[in-house]
Amino acid sequence: MASGVKVAEETVEAYKAMKLQKTNNRYLIMSIDLAAGLIKVVASKEKMKDVDQEAEYNDFLAQLPSDSGRYCIVDLTIPQKNGAMKDILFLITWCPNEATTKSNILYTTSKRELLNKIREGMIDLQANDLSDLQYCELLVRGCK
Repeated sequence: MASGVKVAEETVEAYKAMKLQKTNNRYLIMSIDLAAGLIKVVASKEKMKDVDQEAEYNDFLAQLPSDSGRYCIVDLTIPQKNGAMKDILFLITWCPNEATTKSNILYTTSKRELLNKIREGMIDLQANDLSDLQYCELLVRGCK
């Protein structure tokens, strides 16, 4: 089932810049602008040299609304089994339990359009509660 929502060109460009490391963003948070029918970036944060990654991740979690869905791209540097450090992008679909059913359905049905534009190279996660997004769990998911 398609929702008719499209991805804003600026959103695609923000993702590409993050993926190609042309920007130093820790995360992008996107929402659906119902009036425009577009998925748009509503928040982003650059990595800070004097703040550890887990603290920045916790800042990201604090930005997620409890009553509305969001799409998020998070960039984490994760130690691999061979000892190397690797930047891993996570695509998170946030559909909180406290959101309306209509909001969660809209985010679920619009995800296909987003994936068609920005899919490659990310670990895809669905989260309904902050407990689904524990930092240590993402580290495990990103370790190869």
